[in-house]
Amino acid sequence: LKLLAKKISISCSEGDVITLSGPLGVGKTTFAKYLIQYLVDENIEVTSPTYNIIQSYRRFDEIEILHMDFYRLNDKTNIYDLDIIESFENAISIIEWPEKLIEFIPEKRLNIKFSFVDDDDDLRKIILAN
Repeated sequence: LKLLAKKISISCSEGDVITLSGPLGVGKTTFAKYLIQYLVDENIEVTSPTYNIIQSYRRFDEIEILHMDFYRLNDKTNIYDLDIIESFENAISIIEWPEKLIEFIPEKRLNIKFSFVDDDDDLRKIILAN
């Protein structure tokens, strides 16, 4: 996960949207943590936004990096109350559980799908798609 995060971080720029999907415990948050550390600072503490929904980080006071976790959202959640539509153009957005609000996420994005391999907790299959 760390090596993949490093390779992806090299090409990230303002307006990029990266979605992370897969079952609980498959490594979405761990991957996001590594990616944010490579984008901001390897020593920064990255926490899961499961309860806050959105965590914000800055790279050199330039580009904002938004780590979003839509796991707790439901059909009644008003995406406009979260005030993130504009940020898709002005930040690097990393979104866990994107399927909860997929209709609001830009079509131009990098989708990363994580899955377990043969019920082995140590092996992952990772698919990258546009």
